[in-house]
Order: sequence, then structure tokens, then C-alpha cells
Amino acid sequence: EVLVDFWMNHFNIFNGKGPDRVLLTSFEREAIRPYILGHFRDMLLATARHPAMLYYLDNWQSQVPRDDIPFPPGLRRPGLNENYGRELLELHTVGIDGGYNETDVRNCAYVMTGRTVDRNGNFVFDPRRHWTGAVKVMGFSHPNKKAAEGLAVGDALVRYLATHPSTARYIARKLAVRFVCDNPPNPLVDRLAQAYLQNGTAIVPVLQLMFRSIEFW
Repeated sequence: EVLVDFWMNHFNIFNGKGPDRVLLTSFEREAIRPYILGHFRDMLLATARHPAMLYYLDNWQSQVPRDDIPFPPGLRRPGLNENYGRELLELHTVGIDGGYNETDVRNCAYVMTGRTVDRNGNFVFDPRRHWTGAVKVMGFSHPNKKAAEGLAVGDALVRYLATHPSTARYIARKLAVRFVCDNPPNPLVDRLAQAYLQNGTAIVPVLQLMFRSIEFW
């Protein structure tokens, strides 16, 4: 339960925003709880497809403006929204000092267009909303030529970010802050980050190393 709390905080969602007041419980049940002793990569992928996250960070309406997509009259037609792209980098993966720039944020937002929610509140990918064209986010690049393949491109970016060394250190330090001390020793953070990368983003080996460390005790 402590780990559930930790990861719910990492993938923070405000339950006072629109449908999230009723989606928060399913977010914990479906996108967080099944993965706390699994791989961070899989948890990140799950959160990137959950309606609660898409609503909270407005990605459900992010798209390149197109006149052929029906939209209710009287409402402003949505365009590209960078909220999720920014938080995916700054808060969910590499961290604010992880080496990305504003171009990376915008390209990340382009890649994530098309991830939306249907009338029943379920996740869907709408290729008509997906931006096409070459993208580069840090060390990840893709021609992104076909809208129909946009979901797979987004998943590839998420997997890249999950295994980035900056993500490893960011996650390692957050775990050490939660379980060891407010300013964890760098050697411990380095060892935890190494364990994260060596085990393919598996969370348990990182926890085992931390709980057996002299710094923890």
C-alpha cells in the first residue's frame, strides 16, 4: 500500500477535474496497482492510455486542427495541447533536469495526438487526430509517416523514455527520498539507478537493493 501511494503520487491526477472524480479509482486499480511490483515501463504505458490521465492533462482533445473532424458548434476547435507531453518528460520520466528542451516537449505532444476518449469514457486511438511527420524527442526519432501507426509510435517513445538513464536516476532518487532520507547519498542513488537499468525497469530489484542497503538501515 505504501508503494501504491508512492506511484499514485508520481503519476498525480487531480480528482476535482471533470470526469476524473469518477475515474480516479479505476486509474489506481488498472494503471497503478497491477504494476507496482512489475516493470516501470509497463506502468508508464498503462498511464499513457488511461482516460483519467488523458482528461487530467487534456490530451483527449489534443490534435492538429482539422476541419473534417466533427466538433460541436459554438465551442473552440481544439488544437495541439502540450500538457501531457510536458509532464511525461518533466514529472513522469527523465525529470526537469533530464536534458530535454522545448522542442522535445512539442514533439512529444505531436507523438501523443490521437490518444483520446470515446463517448463511454474508454480509451481509443483516433488516427484522424494524430499528427504525422518526422519527430525527434531527445535520442528518440521516428518518421511517423502513417497516422494509423501513431499509437505504436507513441508506445515506442514511452518505452524509450522509460529506459532512459535520466529516468533511472530520477526514479531512483524519488524512491530513496521516500524510503531513506530527504537528501539521499549519491552513491546509493547511483546503485539504484544501475539496478533499474540492468533489470529492464523492473521495480523489485531496485527495492531489494535499497532495503538491504546500509543507507536504508
